[in-house]
Amino acid sequence: MKTYVLDVLENVLNEEEANQYYYKAFIEMDKRERIPYIVNENRYLKFLLRLYKIDKNVVYKCRFFEKWYFDFLGNSEKLHYKNSIKKLRRKTLNKRKFFSKDKDILEIIFKISFRDVFDFQKAYKIYFSNLKILITSLTDYYYFVTFLDKDEEKVRNLVKKSKLFLR
Repeated sequence: MKTYVLDVLENVLNEEEANQYYYKAFIEMDKRERIPYIVNENRYLKFLLRLYKIDKNVVYKCRFFEKWYFDFLGNSEKLHYKNSIKKLRRKTLNKRKFFSKDKDILEIIFKISFRDVFDFQKAYKIYFSNLKILITSLTDYYYFVTFLDKDEEKVRNLVKKSKLFLR
């Protein structure tokens, strides 16, 4: 079992660089300030969707899930994900762990996470059961990727294709 940090940057930022890069919460940014975050969000999302394409057996585990989390989605996203949001609300009602093959639920949980909702370590986990890969939120912009099996090479290639890095 090996664990890596999944990141959009190849190197670790020092404190000064991090303060320039992560200076404001997503919800407080204007449209122009959000552009680099949306680009990074899309990189992570491409990676997750590539994993999903290979393995649709996804188990989610959240510490808790609140209705106000959906406020972090834009109006067009709320409309696009309308049915999946309803499913997600039903699945998470009084449950911390749930299973879903719905791609939209994967997208919703990730987008909400990336946009500062969970803001503390290990608030949720995504487990791809056939690939035996566990993705854990580290912070809003970093994720742990744990390989529970020895077959890492396929996933490493997906990471590279998504313009991400494992450290």
